Amino acid sequence: MRKNIIGGLVLIVIAMFLGAISYSSKIANPFVGLKGLAQISISGGKVEKISDKPLRYISKSDEDFTNYMESEGYTVEQFGRGF
Repeated sequence: MRKNIIGGLVLIVIAMFLGAISYSSKIANPFVGLKGLAQISISGGKVEKISDKPLRYISKSDEDFTNYMESEGYTVEQFGRGF
């Protein structure tokens, strides 16, 4: 009985964590965000592409993202939280 309660609480915490990631990244599938976080942590890079449709990137900072996109030939403007 006690294991069931602890297991249920762990599942609730995991679901809340995934929901928070989904909400904060505005991506319905939280595993896309987790994949991006893992990619940027493991690769040591400053910017990683996490999806093609819609096109989304993850970066360690706004400045890293801006520098990366400008090096790729894009003009970058910030609109609120988005670029």
